[in-house]
Amino acid sequence: MADGKAWFVEARNPDIMAAKTRQLGGSLFWKDQYLVCLDLESGQTLWSSALNIVPGEVALYMAHGGGKLVLVASGSGSYHTYAFNDANGEMDWNVDVKWPQDHHGGHMARPAIVGNKVYVRPSALSLVDGKILDIKMPGGGCGTYAATEKALFFRSGNVTMWDPSQGKTTSWNRLRPDCWLSTIPAAGLLLSPEGGWRL
Repeated sequence: MADGKAWFVEARNPDIMAAKTRQLGGSLFWKDQYLVCLDLESGQTLWSSALNIVPGEVALYMAHGGGKLVLVASGSGSYHTYAFNDANGEMDWNVDVKWPQDHHGGHMARPAIVGNKVYVRPSALSLVDGKILDIKMPGGGCGTYAATEKALFFRSGNVTMWDPSQGKTTSWNRLRPDCWLSTIPAAGLLLSPEGGWRL
């Protein structure tokens, strides 16, 4: 949500709509998908555009920034990455980024938009045209990353901070976050519950 609008992907396949469980999944989820924009004040649909993207076998993520909606459909060994104009749903660019691995979160990266860059580990892309930039994100553990203006935070054994401008990482020993997105940088603080302790 931003600028008084909300964007989302809607599955309109009639077989999914008629199912008793209403559970999304399987090949039908990837048919009859639409990118939708709503006005937050009135709830009215501002526009709706049919999606024609490569089906993701693992996950589908979306992020907003810089006038773009960036979708990542993870499947077939790649992050199929698309950028759409947030004003009308028209596709601006698409590019595939190879998975660094097919386990422990290496196949579940979400787009993180920082300024004019989109991070989809292990790559960084230009938000303007999708060009793969000469920036390589460090590997991580079984989770994804949280982005700030100057650093990305993720699990790499411990809570780890990566400074893209310097290409350096800092790690806090013996502080191990959970396997998903549990580390939150906000208001000058880093909030990260201990997730490594096991019975």
